[in-house]
Amino acid sequence: MKKLNRFFPGFLFSISSFLPALIFSAILMVVLQSCGPETDDVDDTSLVTGDCEYTGIQINLEHETLQIPTGGQASMEVQVIAISNCNEYVREIVIGMNLEGTDPELEIDGCLDNDCGSNTGACDITINVDEGTMPGTYNGKINASAYADEALDISISGEATFEVVVFSIPDFTIVAPNSIGLVQDNQITTAINVNRSIGHTTDINLILDEEYIPPHITYNFDPNPVPPGVESSQLTLWAGANSVPNTFNLQVTGSDGEIEKDDIFTVFLIAPFYLTLSQESIEIAQGQTGTLEVFMNRIGGYNFVPINLTSQSDIIGVGDDFVEVTFDPNPSESASSIATLSVGSAVIPGSYPVTFKGTVNALNKYITFNLTVTE
Repeated sequence: MKKLNRFFPGFLFSISSFLPALIFSAILMVVLQSCGPETDDVDDTSLVTGDCEYTGIQINLEHETLQIPTGGQASMEVQVIAISNCNEYVREIVIGMNLEGTDPELEIDGCLDNDCGSNTGACDITINVDEGTMPGTYNGKINASAYADEALDISISGEATFEVVVFSIPDFTIVAPNSIGLVQDNQITTAINVNRSIGHTTDINLILDEEYIPPHITYNFDPNPVPPGVESSQLTLWAGANSVPNTFNLQVTGSDGEIEKDDIFTVFLIAPFYLTLSQESIEIAQGQTGTLEVFMNRIGGYNFVPINLTSQSDIIGVGDDFVEVTFDPNPSESASSIATLSVGSAVIPGSYPVTFKGTVNALNKYITFNLTVTE
């Protein structure tokens, strides 16, 4: 009798859940090639009905029970063996798995075994438990069928069950404000909330991700680490005088040594004041005077902070060859100050850049304008 080359036995698996909290859904088709000898054509039906008989199917599970925390996952191997008296004729095994359910999802990662000569196939399955799954025991069932060509109408089936024990683990979350405002050369303090659940009783260490912190910005948490029973830590941010006004995000991360949680918030770094002038340029004749109004443009917290004004230029000085500048008032606690420029009689006519500087503590702001001296 000639041997078979058109007989392709295979396995069809399906997974179902007895409880709606488990979802099993994925599809995989793997073909394991060329496991038997090359043969000549024969009549498939006569061979199957006469010389080839399936006598049973066996399903082996790596674990009868899986323990998975909420939001976690676990894997195990599923092996299926089709018991037959025609193994020597098998050239391929086709494994198809159709998984249906609701949640969490059961995914098939792939087939591991290619022992086609003994009609055996194996796959790893991964069970993911959704964060919202309630703790408890869930029963899953694996149904498998071995089949040949559809025209031969040959099929046997079997099933295996397993348990998934879902449990909760102590957890926590980190909650930062959506946004905060920070002023140059100043500081601000805000609360970072630590919300514990399921009996979490471990210290939580807080940090800011250094990758996102701009230059001249420093911080401190108090307390840190956050002990059990304490629901928040006070985050203090300092902005140095040389920090650059900008908008940026910061990430705060909390860790108990095993679990890490984070949150992101926005920081608006602003200048406490900036200088503007009543005009962009001024023209003054030799021996004459002129005035400009200097506006402080303060934010709310700096409304009454004294701002000291000075002038900078090669032409600024005392005497007939220089331009003398005075400010009234100075230091100024008001919204503006009057700058008086007195041009010496011997100043050479021409155009001169002049810079006014406003200073509060270590913070300096500048404004430059053009002075034209005429005869």
